[in-house]
Amino acid sequence: MKRILLVALVCIATLTSKAGVVNGTCGENLTWSLNTKDSTLIIEGTGNMTSRPWAEYKSYIAHISLPNGLTSFTAYAFDGCNIKGITIPESVTDIETRALAYCSNLVSVQLPEGVTTVAESVFENCKNLESVQLPSTIASIGPWAFSHCTSLTSIIIPDKVDSIGEWAFNECTGLTSIVIPDKVTTISHCLFNGCQKLNGITMGNDVTTIYNKAFCDCSSLTSITIPEKVDSIGEYVLSGCTNLTSVIWNAVDCRDLIYENNPFYCYNGYLGVYHTYDIRQQITSFVFGDAVERIPSGLCDGMNSLTTISIPQNVKRIEEKSFFGCYNLESVSIPEGVSSIGGFAFMNCQKLTTVSIPNSVTSIEYAAFAECKSLTSVTLGKGITDIRGDIFSGSPISCLTVLLATPPAGGTGSGINNTTCRLYVPAESVETYANSIWWEDFMEIHPIEADTPTSTPSNSIVPSEYTRKLLYDGQLLILRDGKTYTVQGQEVK
Repeated sequence: MKRILLVALVCIATLTSKAGVVNGTCGENLTWSLNTKDSTLIIEGTGNMTSRPWAEYKSYIAHISLPNGLTSFTAYAFDGCNIKGITIPESVTDIETRALAYCSNLVSVQLPEGVTTVAESVFENCKNLESVQLPSTIASIGPWAFSHCTSLTSIIIPDKVDSIGEWAFNECTGLTSIVIPDKVTTISHCLFNGCQKLNGITMGNDVTTIYNKAFCDCSSLTSITIPEKVDSIGEYVLSGCTNLTSVIWNAVDCRDLIYENNPFYCYNGYLGVYHTYDIRQQITSFVFGDAVERIPSGLCDGMNSLTTISIPQNVKRIEEKSFFGCYNLESVSIPEGVSSIGGFAFMNCQKLTTVSIPNSVTSIEYAAFAECKSLTSVTLGKGITDIRGDIFSGSPISCLTVLLATPPAGGTGSGINNTTCRLYVPAESVETYANSIWWEDFMEIHPIEADTPTSTPSNSIVPSEYTRKLLYDGQLLILRDGKTYTVQGQEVK
């Protein structure tokens, strides 16, 4: 410690012994001089800046004078200087990595037309930077470019920008809104991580990928819209967004979404931050755009506050665990056009009471509607040929309507209690169902009438606990309480 102090004192003494002026060259045609009495760095000449020999004196620099004719800032050019402002000549077209980083007193800056890139970490940790004006020529923003610019409240990103690097706006805790241009296709890793006042995000129409933790800990964010072309979303994208309540999902065919660590899950332990608040439970509105064709795996898993879901007409696939554990979901409309419903898709939707599966559905996978403790009425369309796999296991279905004339496989393998559930089938198929190995054990088989049945029709099969079936002259008959009936419910004398 004593040695460090001694070196510092020697440096100060060296400066003052030279009348407070140091100078030299910083490019082929550039010179520099620093007057430590007025803390002014003066650069003169033309061309590219190739070095920063004033670096050891940067704590003295409070003012910078640059010539018209200077064409570039070298990397780390003014890193750590005490400037409050800087006028960058119009001749400058290239500003390299960290050129103005850690200028903690810098309040405002304007980049000239001609600059095409906001380089990596160029303004990193400029904690008092309030205003940045970017020229229309900017096409890219590098990683960490504005990281920890905590006083920055807004910034206009030019339309030509097509890429923004990871962590670019990390911990910009004063930033309140952002519009991402249409040319940007990727929302990078941790792009807006920790932007605690950010309450408005507009993503461009061409975004296809949203990487891990892109909006992590944006605690003022109340709603978000996912663009149509998004096909891949990383882990924990919205973890820690403790005020998020509304989602508009326009992604047409998003396939790459891992439900174990989906966008709404909390991430524990990153950089010592431990999130215990599960934001899924606070989302009260989840709206799908009309163009959506696929609902990804686990998308709404555990969103306990959702009460209704409307699935758009264009949806073809509902993937596994899409709505798993939406305990308060009371109704869902599955449109004609859906072809498959994945495993566990609606499992544990405790308040779901009725489900109607359209004719277009040809596949329902394992336990799709299992443990739905209020589900009492289900209608299966004509496209279902197999309902094995405990699809309805643990759900107290008392009324099952099957529109398919040919009995699908799996009546007793679907998890439905055949002693308490009334089965409704096409009138011409009652006998076929009663004679099917998958359906013969159902205690009640009724023909479908004009409306959804609410009481037992007169021509139904309603066996008592002593009922048994037999074949007589090739005809299936029902024995009940000492009398004989046809499968249509007509007594045989």
